[in-house]
Amino acid sequence: DQVVSVKFNGSSLKIEPADYLNASKTSIEVLVPVDVHDGPVTLVSAASQEIVSEDEIIVKVPENITVSAEKFKAGEALTVSGDDLDLVVGLKFADNVDSEFEYVEGKIVTTIPASAKDGKLVLTTAADKSVETPAVELVKPVVSSLSVSEIVMFSDNHSLSLIISYSLPSKIYDVFNEFNIISNPD
Repeated sequence: DQVVSVKFNGSSLKIEPADYLNASKTSIEVLVPVDVHDGPVTLVSAASQEIVSEDEIIVKVPENITVSAEKFKAGEALTVSGDDLDLVVGLKFADNVDSEFEYVEGKIVTTIPASAKDGKLVLTTAADKSVETPAVELVKPVVSSLSVSEIVMFSDNHSLSLIISYSLPSKIYDVFNEFNIISNPD
């Protein structure tokens, strides 16, 4: 009766009596907003006085996290399993690049971006807490043999500046100093 709203640390949402799940003279039961941070609960009285709890809420984070394999190729699906993954609102690969994901049947599914690097994924919750997955390793291409008499390199988007050097069995070639690069031979 005396409490007109309940506020949680980190959330702008005020829970009012119409939103209480259950209320009595000694307790109020509410749903905790998803963006709550660790901290106290504040009760606001009809006289606009705030009563701050001595105890603090500790927001859960995903636990027991596993990934579907240890080695992956860019473009493949990666599945993250664990407890409380429904709390995850963000996913970053080791290169700190955000990745889109889906929450499907208690698991997180994402596609490995071409820019991904080896390392742990970081899962972030709405409470600004984060946890890491076990490390993932990307499969690296291996050239088992190469036999050429002439190498022609060209690109329509002028991305040859990404090539710094390459090597043939007898010599390492510095692309910028030893060759005249033509962006498009046509």
